[in-house]
Amino acid sequence: MIAFLLGAITSLLSGFIGMYVATTANARVTYTAARFSDINISYKKAFCVAFNGGCVMGFCLVSLALFVLLGIIYAYTGN
Repeated sequence: MIAFLLGAITSLLSGFIGMYVATTANARVTYTAARFSDINISYKKAFCVAFNGGCVMGFCLVSLALFVLLGIIYAYTGN
């Protein structure tokens, strides 16, 4: 039961972090796309910002899940 509750809390926290990072990254992508007058530079810079935002979100959520899983494994094995 405890593992299920930890999984539910981790899922809730992952959803919150994911949506926060995604909306922040979307605002930054929009700002970056509107900032440059040359459309080719604008697309390249906006894509880099969007890609970096996705990387941050992915690494954060995977590390959170692995940290909780490691905690559950340590709790069950008694280490």
